[in-house]
Amino acid sequence: MLCSIIEVGDPPIGEIGLLIPKALMLKFTEAIHGLPAEELGMPHILDNLSEMLNTLAGRLLTYGLSTDRTFMLGIPSSGIGSLPPAAGTTRLIKFLVGEDFLILSLPEKYWNL
Repeated sequence: MLCSIIEVGDPPIGEIGLLIPKALMLKFTEAIHGLPAEELGMPHILDNLSEMLNTLAGRLLTYGLSTDRTFMLGIPSSGIGSLPPAAGTTRLIKFLVGEDFLILSLPEKYWNL
């Protein structure tokens, strides 16, 4: 499994995380780069995972906040393994993509924006 986390600095709600099977992220990376898997290394895959989470976090905050409110995101951190323990309560959302699941972790405070 691959994971990525990004800190939401403003509003200070905590971290948003993404957990995805390596094979599924490899398929996304192949499509994004237009290259076969053999020509892609782990840095390509993890960079795309970070970009995916950054985009998802931005869209979620844009949706959750009023139009006159700005937000600040940290730099995503991606790697191999599971999501680290969250500082607070989170909700996990499972998305079925083909035959695989990806899991989005949102801090409970997100739902109160």
